Amino acid sequence: MIVYFREHELHSMSSHPENARRFERLGTLLQREEVHTPEPVSEELVLRVHTRRHIENLRALSEAEAWADADTYLTKHSFTTALLAAGGAVLAAELATKHGCGFALVRPPGHHAMPERAMGFCLLNNVAIACRQMLARGMKRLVVLDVDVHHGNGTQEVFYTSPEVLFISLHQHPLYPGTGMVEETGEGEGEGYTVNIPLPPGTEDAEYLEAFELALDVAEQHSPELVLVSAGYDTAVDDPLGGFMLTQRCYAEMGRRLRRFSKVAFCLEGGYSSSALAAGVESTLHGIRGLSEEYEPAGGARLEEVRRILRRYWNA
Repeated sequence: MIVYFREHELHSMSSHPENARRFERLGTLLQREEVHTPEPVSEELVLRVHTRRHIENLRALSEAEAWADADTYLTKHSFTTALLAAGGAVLAAELATKHGCGFALVRPPGHHAMPERAMGFCLLNNVAIACRQMLARGMKRLVVLDVDVHHGNGTQEVFYTSPEVLFISLHQHPLYPGTGMVEETGEGEGEGYTVNIPLPPGTEDAEYLEAFELALDVAEQHSPELVLVSAGYDTAVDDPLGGFMLTQRCYAEMGRRLRRFSKVAFCLEGGYSSSALAAGVESTLHGIRGLSEEYEPAGGARLEEVRRILRRYWNA
């Protein structure tokens, strides 16, 4: 089940890589799938993740059509669009709890958004807001699996001291924003509930899928009631902003392996080739619906250091 809203087009800048043209190849998918339209989230819910100062700053920057930082623009309608995007993540999570799967095709993305500031094309942290809503409704154990090529530093920051949300990120290093080292494992009650698996530029299907399998093994040990996937397709071989070399067969296999969880919600993050993004979403859906064959490419990653640190907290 797809979550989508046309108003995302009101947040766009033609010269910026994160613009409405990212979705120009999604037409066929949207015509074929059952599409749900989100409501904007309330400011009360946003305040469970972000500070009031951040909300007021976003509103002011949007009214002024200004930039939050060197990478992150706002238009007149960006603030309301961001509320809708966060609402899309919440709706995808709700659909997953009822039907097993939901996929929020929303923008602007969210996983770089910090509690007190926007950054990295992101205004509000969509996945974190959805997590807070699911926790408020009684869930106790959630997993956020971030598979964007960039580390989800904002989501990590929100849940760094929480044992309720296990945050797992597979990402390229070195690359923006420069966070996500293996040693970043959480603090206080949240120690061990942040898992970072940095991978080098040029990572291909075999290496990625070995790391992905490790991430799923750890996620299973948390016994999650819901898995929320920060789904970035800037890992694709032809994406202009990433350095990974993943194919469509890899995305289908990732979806197929996620079938071990009964409830999975996807929320779009990056992906700056419109053709690779559309194909990637299709491939993921084929996989999670069991329509793809098992794919086991030869080779693998060197994950000794990751496993060594993970063994402090998990069977790895």
